Amino acid sequence: MRSKRALLKCGSVAILACAALAAAPAHAQNTQPQPANAQSGAGKSPELVVTAERRQQRLQVTAISATVLDAKALEAKGVTGLTTLQYAAPGIQISDYASANTFNIRGVGQAQVDIDLPSGVVIYRDGVPTLTGYFQNAPYYDMAGVELLRGPQGTFVGKSASAGAVFIRTRDPQLGVLGGDVMLGAGNRDFFEGTGVLNVPLGQDFALRVAYHGESRDSLFDSIRSNPLPGGMNAGGPFTGDDNRRLNSARVGLLFQPNQRFRAVLKVDYDYLHFGSHATTGLDPLTGAEQNLSNPIVNGNHTYVDYGWRASLNMDYNFAGGWDLRSLTGFSTVKTRADWDINGSNPAPFGFRSGGRFTNYSQELDLISPADRPFRITSGLFWQNYINDIPAFPQAGFAFFTDNSTTPLLASPWKKNEDTYAVFGQAEYDFTHALTLQVGGRFSHYEFTQFTEFELFPGLFNIPFLDPPGGEHQKFSENSFDWKVNLNDKLSDTQFLYALVSRGHTPGSINLAPNGITATHTPYHEMAVINYEAGWKGAWFERRLTTQLAVYYQTFDGYQAGFAIPLTAGIPAIDSVGEFKNAKTLSTIYGVEFGAQGQFGDLEVDFGAAYSHSALGSFGKIVNIFAPVYGGPAAVSLAGTTTPFAPEWTLNGGAAYTFHIDDLLHGATLTPRFDVAWRSDSYASLFHNRATLLEGGAVANASLRLDANPWWAELWVTNLADRRFAAAKQNVTGATGIIQGIVYEAPPRLYGIRIGRHF
Repeated sequence: MRSKRALLKCGSVAILACAALAAAPAHAQNTQPQPANAQSGAGKSPELVVTAERRQQRLQVTAISATVLDAKALEAKGVTGLTTLQYAAPGIQISDYASANTFNIRGVGQAQVDIDLPSGVVIYRDGVPTLTGYFQNAPYYDMAGVELLRGPQGTFVGKSASAGAVFIRTRDPQLGVLGGDVMLGAGNRDFFEGTGVLNVPLGQDFALRVAYHGESRDSLFDSIRSNPLPGGMNAGGPFTGDDNRRLNSARVGLLFQPNQRFRAVLKVDYDYLHFGSHATTGLDPLTGAEQNLSNPIVNGNHTYVDYGWRASLNMDYNFAGGWDLRSLTGFSTVKTRADWDINGSNPAPFGFRSGGRFTNYSQELDLISPADRPFRITSGLFWQNYINDIPAFPQAGFAFFTDNSTTPLLASPWKKNEDTYAVFGQAEYDFTHALTLQVGGRFSHYEFTQFTEFELFPGLFNIPFLDPPGGEHQKFSENSFDWKVNLNDKLSDTQFLYALVSRGHTPGSINLAPNGITATHTPYHEMAVINYEAGWKGAWFERRLTTQLAVYYQTFDGYQAGFAIPLTAGIPAIDSVGEFKNAKTLSTIYGVEFGAQGQFGDLEVDFGAAYSHSALGSFGKIVNIFAPVYGGPAAVSLAGTTTPFAPEWTLNGGAAYTFHIDDLLHGATLTPRFDVAWRSDSYASLFHNRATLLEGGAVANASLRLDANPWWAELWVTNLADRRFAAAKQNVTGATGIIQGIVYEAPPRLYGIRIGRHF
């Protein structure tokens, strides 16, 4: 009934849209600012740009394996947020855990979702780094582009870019332009959305840009309230909370440009993101097969909300000699609350409550030489301070409940203060007009202090557990040097070759929980990645088709992964803890990546493909957590296994054709589009079995867009075939003699209509 009601609403909006389009004046002009990546000519592929190396460079002559999506491509391919990016770019997999994600590029990034395990992918917004692994689900709106960089990016991005990096660029204010956009949309599952953008010139030197996006959607699962189990408020009881999605985001941008030499852009974002519950199901306790994905049993208390501020200030001064001095200042603070039942459909009470504040400060200074000289340098200084503050019980904090009392079984505050200092630079020299050598390096110092105080029955008995009475303070520090050397050869105006060797790293850390009650918190060191890569980029058919090909071989020293460690003493409800440690021998990954973009008159096509094969080094003998169920030895070696969340094959492609329908509406066009992404099987753990399997398959999206300047309307559908599959799995184990774990289903088929107007 809900879907029919939403469809009727969509139909009503569509009728209004058609009427508005028909009434639109034929002479109306589009005053919307054009994307930064403008087309290089009629019927030719757009010139995509990369900004990650602090210069604006054409993708086709940059020694990076990358997928770049400009504003038009993001909108056309339905990339509305981070998790949808994986369907538009090859070589990546993002597993969404509602309040977190594992983001892997080329088979590495994060082996599992844990707040204390460093990520190998860094995400930048408007030139400044963000918090990694968490708080990345803000919607994309009023975008300029997204750059996905594959392979270590240690020279310019720094620590945690061992797998790659993402640069997200929102639209800047524009001088002398009064205009904007309005969009309204509706869809099934009572989905409604709206976006408004206004650009206002404030005299000759200032411009203001204001943007807002809001959306709401009912639960994706009809069973969300129909499957309560007997129990209480924490877990194993009736579902409390709601699974409705309510997102509200706003951005204010201010541009000050008094002359051609100085430019400053300040942006401030606010997000209130209510994602609903962690709607999960479980696994068959005997076989490990997923239970009914479309009928999750969500019991106990559930909520997930992130809200906070983000600001960036980018200032650029161009000296008379052509040198640029840039300052990039960043700040963000997020408060989060995530309560959920961490054993899925298992009726035994096992609830988790968490909440805290996470704050990030950063400052970067860059000095960039002129681009038109044979010898060029880019140098910089960087500082970042990241503070997480998870309070002690009775605040939300970090608490586990194994019954329905008001007191958790186990809880701990976690306070961590991280600092990173770095100096970096890259030198480039043109031996000839075609041949260029680039050498870069980055020295960084990373340190943190953290405090934990694990207690049993906090607020009631306050029994020290894993930590001594009064808690424990830990310190960690390390120095790292990342680098790159590449040789570029411009064979012609349309053909470009490069060969590079680069290093990146994911920092080390200290385990929150020690191996046994009497042991100290154990540290683990950085993971260092050496990347050997060769690439060929070309333009064909009078630049109507552009291609990118990369072949790579990577070694990993100290691959980081987590394992269950039995406690030397404990209680039945907690028989093990997780411990992160490094592989003792070298791990390797090799593969090939290909991308293509074509514009043949009114036909637009794109294609991406990636293959990767990994073989991990040895961790020594580790506990086989699945032996009680699947059999086998109690301790095993995982040497040679593949990395988690790493399908060997990922493919994506899209096609659109623009029909000119001047006979119906003067200057109007109608554009159908079809996109599909496919990936092979992968696993959510270093242990490969039925319970940890993430089945591969295809996901298709389609749209039909009508443009009649200044109006437009679009019908869209995602997951066209309504494929039901597990997008992520968590806490999967068989140590107790039965398979346990939770499974997150990918969104089912969604569809709707959007109507917009440029002004």
